Amino acid sequence: DQYGVTCEPSFESWSVGAEDQAMLIVASDGVWEFVENPANARPGRHPAADAVDMTAKKLRQKGVEEATSQLVSAMQNRWRHGAGDYCDDITAIMVKYNDAPKRDPKPPAP
Repeated sequence: DQYGVTCEPSFESWSVGAEDQAMLIVASDGVWEFVENPANARPGRHPAADAVDMTAKKLRQKGVEEATSQLVSAMQNRWRHGAGDYCDDITAIMVKYNDAPKRDPKPPAP
């Protein structure tokens, strides 16, 4: 624990209904370092909500890969701004649950 590493996991659980759209972000501490920074916190919001806000539009428009890439890139920029040349490990996986299938905007040709 001297170096900020612990073998005690932290976790939360939520129920996701059949109609709910949800996403899961599993990320290394380098991602959460600046998302969970008390200086960036907004009262009454879960710190991870900022990560969701950063990626929601990209997730809707481009999908999970690009949204994850955007989150990682945003955290690299925050590290550069906050710590100069040093950057902690930044690794993220994003999973989208109950994603509605995309509809083709054009009807099929007769």
